[in-house]
Amino acid sequence: MTAEDSTIALNMKTKRPIGVWILTVWFAVSVGIFPVVSRYIGSAPYKSDWFTLFLFVIPLCVVNVIAAVAAWLGKPWARRTMVILVIVNYGWVVAQVLYLFINGYIPDDKIVIFVSQVVRAVVTASVFIWYFGYKVKATGFYQENNLDDK
Repeated sequence: MTAEDSTIALNMKTKRPIGVWILTVWFAVSVGIFPVVSRYIGSAPYKSDWFTLFLFVIPLCVVNVIAAVAAWLGKPWARRTMVILVIVNYGWVVAQVLYLFINGYIPDDKIVIFVSQVVRAVVTASVFIWYFGYKVKATGFYQENNLDDK
């Protein structure tokens, strides 16, 4: 390998892994776009007042979409931010269900639905943390595409 080949290899960006495609698009849609749309059309599982919607839900959804797009583009800061946001978003789902359960707001015939929400949240968060934190293909993609961000 010549010096020119080494320079070309350093300047080439790694192809985006399929997992980055799937998980960043999933994140942008499921916790970025869907919560706002579902509240707007009135099909959200629970209603929130306009104050909460504009103070918390919409800004968090916008940040989620920005982090997902930046992570899709290969920005290392966005990968870390997205993992934190996954923990916040899905941790919030678990906290809500636990609050409802502890205070007796969940009817006995609906308990399976709420347990499935907790399981889905924990599994989804675990997949994101594993993939973006430990999967060699994903971490390599962000390290190799970080040449000019250091």
